[in-house]
Amino acid sequence: MKIRLTKDLCYLAGTQACWKGEASSIGICTSNAELQQRFISLLIGLGVKPEKIKVSKSCTICYNSRLAKRLAKIRQRSLKIFSRISDKSLSYIAGIVDACAKQTKQGISIRLDRQSTLLLELLGFHTRDGYVLNLGDFIMLIKPYSLFLSSIRTPGNERDPR
Repeated sequence: MKIRLTKDLCYLAGTQACWKGEASSIGICTSNAELQQRFISLLIGLGVKPEKIKVSKSCTICYNSRLAKRLAKIRQRSLKIFSRISDKSLSYIAGIVDACAKQTKQGISIRLDRQSTLLLELLGFHTRDGYVLNLGDFIMLIKPYSLFLSSIRTPGNERDPR
């Protein structure tokens, strides 16, 4: 059975940007229960049996080598697949933000690898030292797809109807 590239699959591929587990596993480490629930529901929606998902207080891990290889392939080809702004590319970036972002005094800090930084630059989001420089535009585009950004209030965008 071939898995088609969907928004949910792109989101899961994005969450693997910060995952440092085994090659045959998919996981996310967060204290946000909402994010863990979304991760689990996406895995079950892709056909993973609930017995294969291990949930602890801070990490959720799934051992499915076929899905892990598919997500790794999407991550390797991300610069070609997500070269333009679309629902799939925004879902992919939202997965990266949900898995790797923290709010600091200077703004939103995202732990990015070189490929993710290049992808953000390609899509028009300028970064420096892990910070997105044009934060207002970034939040307006990614907010409908991201759990992390939907919970953050940033000054200056209260009156913007977008």
